[in-house]
Amino acid sequence: MVFVVLEGFSGSGKTTVAKLLSRNGWKAITESAHSVPETVQLADRGDTYSDYSLLGATLLSTYEIAHSRKSMNIVAEGYFISDLAYARIRYEKGLSNAYPLLKDFVFSLLEDRSLLPDIFVVLEASKETLQSRQSLKSERDKNLSSYFMERYYKLVYSFHRGMGHVFTKLSTEEREEETAEKIVDMVEKL
Repeated sequence: MVFVVLEGFSGSGKTTVAKLLSRNGWKAITESAHSVPETVQLADRGDTYSDYSLLGATLLSTYEIAHSRKSMNIVAEGYFISDLAYARIRYEKGLSNAYPLLKDFVFSLLEDRSLLPDIFVVLEASKETLQSRQSLKSERDKNLSSYFMERYYKLVYSFHRGMGHVFTKLSTEEREEETAEKIVDMVEKL
């Protein structure tokens, strides 16, 4: 069995691809932004306590991941690296003080083999596609900041490289079904 993490900016297709995989028996873990209370602010409206809450939502899935990954395929919409990237951006913009504490904590967590994904997939789409998809989201979930988008991807790649993770970039400009099929192909090659 395998544990796959889908990372990507808001609107990149994480939820759609996870739902497609769950229709084929995969256990889907919901993105932290969809798991926290509606009162928690996101994107450039977030703060220190948003970052703590988002990481906490991801932490809630660790028991299930550690204990289920041997018996079922698991796909997560985002994970600790995404939470950390958003925390870093808010830290750089002076919106949050959480990043220094969260960085050490996340890096330590991902040393635990039970919590380390087998495959990291970074979903990408053009700025126009992301903006179009975000127009369908609630006001709370929208993140239309070009700075956040560009910085998010740079940080995700930097964190993965710094931790020695192998990751695959996939475009979601095509049909989401094709993206899901590519992920299944990667799993079969393990």
